Amino acid sequence: MAQARAIQVVCQCKLAGFSLTTSHANKIGGAFTNDLFRVEDSSSGSAVIVRFFGHGTDQFFDREEEHELFCSVAEVGMGPHMLGSGEGWRIEQYLPLHPSKNQGILQLRRVKNGTHFSRECSKCVNVA
Repeated sequence: MAQARAIQVVCQCKLAGFSLTTSHANKIGGAFTNDLFRVEDSSSGSAVIVRFFGHGTDQFFDREEEHELFCSVAEVGMGPHMLGSGEGWRIEQYLPLHPSKNQGILQLRRVKNGTHFSRECSKCVNVA
């Protein structure tokens, strides 16, 4: 069962605040390229996202480039931090977000050069 595998991955990484006996996982998304689970520990309240890469998707994506991009985006404060990774999976910081308004997305699409990206993107995603 995929939920049990997500919990096992988190506990094997020995992330603080997670236990096999008190953690639970809920599938929050998935498609051809990834399956996403939110793993939360009911005792500590800690939560993370576990991403399992789809079977065979390495033929379409360079995972090393994706890893570098993911870390770079996190480093400048534009995305979650990576908390662990392994063959076929990644653990990401859980960011409690709420959906943006369509107007914010339209503004992001209009951005022409990178210097405006962070200013415009901050309007699109609101951290709770």
